[in-house]
Amino acid sequence: MQDILVIGSGIAGLAAARACHAAGRDVLVIDKGRVPGGRCATRKSRDGWQFDHGCAIVDGGAAVLAETVADARATGVLAAWGSIGAPLVGVPGMADWPAWLARDLSLRQGVEVSAISRIPGGWRAETEGGPIDAVRVALTVPAPQALRLIGPDHALTDAAASVEMAPILTLMAAFSPVPHPGFEVRRTPLDPQGSVIWDGGKPDRPHAGAWVHHAGAEASETYLEETKEAIAEALLPDLCDLLGVRRRDAVYVAGHRWRYAHARRPLGQPCLVDPSGTFAAGGDWCLGTSVAHAWESGEAVARSLLAA
Repeated sequence: MQDILVIGSGIAGLAAARACHAAGRDVLVIDKGRVPGGRCATRKSRDGWQFDHGCAIVDGGAAVLAETVADARATGVLAAWGSIGAPLVGVPGMADWPAWLARDLSLRQGVEVSAISRIPGGWRAETEGGPIDAVRVALTVPAPQALRLIGPDHALTDAAASVEMAPILTLMAAFSPVPHPGFEVRRTPLDPQGSVIWDGGKPDRPHAGAWVHHAGAEASETYLEETKEAIAEALLPDLCDLLGVRRRDAVYVAGHRWRYAHARRPLGQPCLVDPSGTFAAGGDWCLGTSVAHAWESGEAVARSLLAA
């Protein structure tokens, strides 16, 4: 039986796993995705375009991230970017930071959990490759996914159900010639809750013409169930207007759907812990929306499990 099983290799899961690993515990991290990081993600197209299409930055000034940020900057996986405060970005892409965080962990990607149940002496995670049993479990997936895994009768169900998640739709676009509108990050006039990021302006990026547009709440809800191609075409005019370019200047266009991108109504505490102390759930949805919130929640999950 595994000592500690972490389900989810996003930033909260990696924070929990690293804390447990540092305490000398045997830790296994599993995730259904291809690579660790969750929304700290980087998309690379076949023709070489690169986009950080999830989290755009890491808050370099967040106290909970101070130690890991200092280590990552020393190794060159995080670097300061631009003139918008004190943000850091992964180098050469945002996904490189979580890959570095996972470097010495026991990690299995491409493993999807279908249910979690109590067994004598611990917990069982059902997967297509067979069950994984563990004494302690850290569940660090979005709240709606956590609810599906634990079922209606779990001690944490009611609390997790109080969290309200919201989607974000994302456009990745590249232009030639390269637009230079004079900003790195900006809200969009037609969609004030949305944002536009000059991804190609980040350190060590391969192409200056890469831009990322995250839609606001209204557009994200409106086009949520559309195809990714339709999402891209719906968001593209707003981006072109802001950059002062024409549709025909776009040499690459792609859409992405983050169904559970952020907590519209967070839990309001760092994590949830089952009465036995051997099962804890967390993620950025517990405290807010940022990378720092995810990290803080993951460390709280680890402390709870280590104390059990």
